[in-house]
Amino acid sequence: MEITRSDIKLVRELNQKFFGNHLGDQKEHLILNRLKKLYRSQSAFKNLSDMLDAVARGEYVQEFINAFTTNKTSFFRELIHFDDLRSRVFPEHFSQSNEIKIYSSASSTGEEPYSIAMTFLHYQINHPKAINATVYATDIDTDVLETAKAGIYNLIESDSPFPQWIQPHHYFQRRIISEYQHPLIRANETMKKITNFKQHNLLDHESAFGSICFDVIFCRNVLIYFDAPNQDKVLRKLFSTLKIGGTLYTGHSETPITLFPYIEKIGPSIFKKISEIDPRNEPCIAS
Repeated sequence: MEITRSDIKLVRELNQKFFGNHLGDQKEHLILNRLKKLYRSQSAFKNLSDMLDAVARGEYVQEFINAFTTNKTSFFRELIHFDDLRSRVFPEHFSQSNEIKIYSSASSTGEEPYSIAMTFLHYQINHPKAINATVYATDIDTDVLETAKAGIYNLIESDSPFPQWIQPHHYFQRRIISEYQHPLIRANETMKKITNFKQHNLLDHESAFGSICFDVIFCRNVLIYFDAPNQDKVLRKLFSTLKIGGTLYTGHSETPITLFPYIEKIGPSIFKKISEIDPRNEPCIAS
């Protein structure tokens, strides 16, 4: 299969158009590999040009998006954020409210929202007050969302990242398919009950969950895939759904510079919202 410079240029343009994915010159090897894999999976096309032309016309767009999203994740990735959630956010929040709404804005295969759910359930066990949480989670990739909803993971890959204060058997059921396969773990119904997965493009004008305001937003290791204008667009839209006093977690290599007048840094990639960007707007109030 021959891939021309024009093909690579079109792939970059389509990534930018459909979901703001910025693929610079250093990503050419990634483009080639994923384009080949996508083409092999689409038997309806006689050649690569026909497939790319169809995508450009608005056909097979979701398949194209799924092929080019990056889904690197793990349970309790950047543990300091989950430690902050249980040691600072939960005690402060539940001293004034009995319900918390948390948004995982790029949930991938589900490890981040389930880590949030485990952190809450661990806190709930140790605090007798009647408290509740809802974890809202979105991703643009429909394939990884199916994995997240199923909540089934390879135990070999999933057993090491858990912190000492988490006992995985409280949150997962163990499933051994056969003697020839690695043992699998499945998220239990308690965790699934408080998680809400939905497909969403962060560049869409509308919020994924309507007028819901959040107490905590995880936006980690996703901004790096956007160019600067789209980074700012995503941040501002997410920020408008975070209530004043709420917490924003970002990736360690992602600094929300444009939000600095409206946030207070309280830890590594941990920010508290102190004001709205536009003071004329009604503040977001968690309902």
